[in-house]
Amino acid sequence: MTVQAIPSITPWQAAVHLHKIECFCFTQQTLKAGESIEIPVLFRIDKALPTEIKTVTLAYTYLM
Repeated sequence: MTVQAIPSITPWQAAVHLHKIECFCFTQQTLKAGESIEIPVLFRIDKALPTEIKTVTLAYTYLM
């Protein structure tokens, strides 16, 4: 199966402050039945993130 990860960031106001440097979402991933893999994500959050934002959630949806 070949899938593509689509990221989402909440709250949406944090999206401009989160910068993905390396992410499995940049390319499609192919997995065989029963296979498991470790997939990288490396990101940084700017210092300009508003102080009222205390939690940033990065989630992924896989599309086939």
